[in-house]
Amino acid sequence: IFPTDEVFMETLFRNVIRLAFWATLVMILAGTAQRMVVAGVGCPSGLGCAETGVGVISESLQAWSGTLGSLHQVIGGVTGMLILLAAILAFVVPAGRSMGVRIRLGLILLLASGEGYLGMNLAHWSGIPLVMVGHLVAGFVIAALLNQVLLAMSPQIAPKAPAPILLF
Repeated sequence: IFPTDEVFMETLFRNVIRLAFWATLVMILAGTAQRMVVAGVGCPSGLGCAETGVGVISESLQAWSGTLGSLHQVIGGVTGMLILLAAILAFVVPAGRSMGVRIRLGLILLLASGEGYLGMNLAHWSGIPLVMVGHLVAGFVIAALLNQVLLAMSPQIAPKAPAPILLF
């Protein structure tokens, strides 16, 4: 009835990686939404609320910007802790004993650390669009690597029939 310690640890390991993957995607969405609000995407004229009579909209967008920015930072911290936990569990759980899984999680941990540093200093470098794009792309790379770790640990299932070809 009760799972063995090995089954429990394996399930915990997989769930930590899954949670880190989804937290990474939510963090990317929150950061993107925050940058869009800062750019003034929600203003009536498109970009920026400089015209007269839209001060209320501008103040509302600034409030959302702060909320989304805080959400992005909190989820980023939680994601970093989940990635660190997954890297530690890789040395304990049998599924993580594969050298490929450990190397990927080590790379993800390094990337996440760099992302954290970049995110903390992004306010100083916000005038450089390349830094912002790099920050976004690195987030997607982390999500892709987490997904690759999950796929590497999944049992291989042979397809029973060829997939249908869809013609549009």
